[in-house]
Amino acid sequence: MAGLLCCLVALSGCTPTENQVPSTPTPSSIPTVEASELIQTAEVFHDCLSAAELPVSLVENHDGHLAVVQFTGDHWLMIRSPEGGTLHWSDKYGSEDDPQARATAQEFFSHGDSPGLMLDGIDYTVAYTVCLERSGYDSKAAWGSTSKDSLLLSKKVEANNLWAECARNHGWPMVEDSAIPEDPDWDDWPMVYLPVTITEKELKKLLNSCPNFDPTHQDALNQWWHTDYSGGYPPEYLPDPSIDFFLPSLQGVAEDAQPTKEEQDALDKIGNLYAILGEKAAQYWQDRIDLGG
Repeated sequence: MAGLLCCLVALSGCTPTENQVPSTPTPSSIPTVEASELIQTAEVFHDCLSAAELPVSLVENHDGHLAVVQFTGDHWLMIRSPEGGTLHWSDKYGSEDDPQARATAQEFFSHGDSPGLMLDGIDYTVAYTVCLERSGYDSKAAWGSTSKDSLLLSKKVEANNLWAECARNHGWPMVEDSAIPEDPDWDDWPMVYLPVTITEKELKKLLNSCPNFDPTHQDALNQWWHTDYSGGYPPEYLPDPSIDFFLPSLQGVAEDAQPTKEEQDALDKIGNLYAILGEKAAQYWQDRIDLGG
C-alpha cells in the first residue's frame, strides 16, 4: 500500500554571496539520464493531477530523486493501476466498518488493473487515466533502484528463514533457507521452497504449526499505516515469509497442448496448494470488504 500521509516540505534555494561557495552535489545525488526521465515523468504526472485539484506531492525515491507522486492528507483513497492496487481508509470519508463503503471498495476493485481513482467517494478515473497516459508514469519504476531497500530484503530473508527453521523442526528437513539475490529487483524476492510432492493435508498441518500469516501482526501494520505512516515500514516490522513450491519445468511443452488426466490432476493439486498458502490472508481481507463481514 502506497504511503499517503506525506508531509509537504518547502524547498527554498539560496543565492550564494561572493564569500560563499556553492556545494557540489555528491555523485549519488546527480541524476542519471534514466533518473532525469523519471523525475520529468513524475513532474508531468504531479502537475496534471494537481490541475485536477487532487492532493498530491513529489517525494524522494530510493535514490533520493523527487520521482514519486504520492497523495497527501487523510483521505479515503482507492487506486487501480497496472502496478497494483491501493486502498487507504479514512474515518472522515470512508471507514472499513461502513458496509456501504466496503461495497463501494469491492465494486471499485472488481475492474481488474484498468486505471481507476476514487478519492473521498468521488470518482476521478477519467482525470487519473488522462494523467497516466499524458505522463507515462509508472509507480513501480518511479521508486528507482532497489539498492537502498536492502533493509527490507534482509528482513524478508530473516522472516523466511525463521519459517524455514520451523518447517525443518516439524518434519520437513529438506526445506532450505533463503538468501538475498545477487541482483535484486522488484520481482525477485527471496523465497522458501517446499517440495511440490507435499499433500494438501500435510501443508495444512505444517501451516498450523508454522503460520505464514498473522492477523494480529497485520492489524498492527494496518493501524500504523492509518495513523503514523511516513514512508517505508515500522522499525520493528518483519514481513510474512514468502513461500513457493519447486514446480516441474514446462520447457518444451506447447502452450496449446492438452494435459493428460494425470497432468491435469497435478495442475489442480498445485492450484489447491497455492490456495492453502493464501487462504488465511485471503479470509482476513475478505472479512474486511465483504458486505456481510
